[in-house]
Amino acid sequence: MGNDFAHAGYYFCSITLNYLLLIMEKSFYISPRVIDTINSLPESDRQAITLALSHEFILGNDPYNHLTPVQGMLYAMIRHYVEQDTERNRRLASEATASTSASPFRAVGA
Repeated sequence: MGNDFAHAGYYFCSITLNYLLLIMEKSFYISPRVIDTINSLPESDRQAITLALSHEFILGNDPYNHLTPVQGMLYAMIRHYVEQDTERNRRLASEATASTSASPFRAVGA
């Protein structure tokens, strides 16, 4: 019985870790540019674009199912902004981490 419980705990931790890695791999950044662009749209387009963003980036669903052709073009532009800003944010974070880890003041063995 105890062995089964330990195995179940390991299995749960393994699934949880894989899920967290999947989330971290699919993280994205919504910049002020994206928010300002969405807020500048008419209400009906704003809601549709916001829903499409959540469908794709959070739920992993096809975002174009609920968009008109014009909204689809707007969505493609805003999606491109999200991808650009996310990549820029990752690059800056990576550079900051690299410069911090190369610090001469880092403790030995840390």
